[in-house]
Amino acid sequence: VADMGSLINKMQSIKDAWTAARDVANMLFIFILLYLSIATILDLGVDTKKQVVRVIIMALLINFSLFFTNVIIDTSNIVATGFYNRTMAYADLKNKGNALQGITGVFMGAMRLESLYNPSDPGSSPIGDQSGSNSKSASQLTTAGILTTTVLGTFFIFTTSMGLLAGAYLFAVRFVVLIVCMVFSPLAFAAMAIPNEKYSKKFWDALIPQALFAPLFMVFLFLTIRIVGSGEASLSGQDIKVTNGVINLNQMF
Repeated sequence: VADMGSLINKMQSIKDAWTAARDVANMLFIFILLYLSIATILDLGVDTKKQVVRVIIMALLINFSLFFTNVIIDTSNIVATGFYNRTMAYADLKNKGNALQGITGVFMGAMRLESLYNPSDPGSSPIGDQSGSNSKSASQLTTAGILTTTVLGTFFIFTTSMGLLAGAYLFAVRFVVLIVCMVFSPLAFAAMAIPNEKYSKKFWDALIPQALFAPLFMVFLFLTIRIVGSGEASLSGQDIKVTNGVINLNQMF
């Protein structure tokens, strides 16, 4: 996201494709004016003066279609980068002194996933009274406790991995869609010159949601990191407890 602008500037093929789309759009204005002429002669009920003004305005703005599209994309990327930097700064603060760094370190550190299958590890013991009767060594584990640890541990790892993988996939889709919008932006501006706005609406319906996706994703990622980092989770033997959360299953079996 942060390097998208510089990466696109290095891709000359995008500018060449946009130039070709702009030339096609300029030819469309000839047919639009021809349509308006015929509509005026046949008195088809078209507001010719209004449409001619729209054609002139769009014919001028079409040369800046790539600029306007880039402004929307760059604005969303700047906001997203700001929240990403705040997220990474908070993650570095929480991971200070730990081997794991970044967003992964916050999740792994809070949920103790790295020591999930090592219940004898003191770092994976339950939160709370770790010296009393609630603490269990590896020899005290029951079959139900091992099964609970395995199932819930697998669930945490799977959901966290799938969430981040889905985010990466959506960012890849966003990158492709935004490039397509940049290339075909002249045609979208030309479509705004015709009375039927459904074609230009498709362009804006593709551009705006994809532009907003990055900052919204980073906002919710930042909130998630703050929530996860504010508490700690532990899965050890038969004890499962999450502070500042909703899961509190202690001595289930």
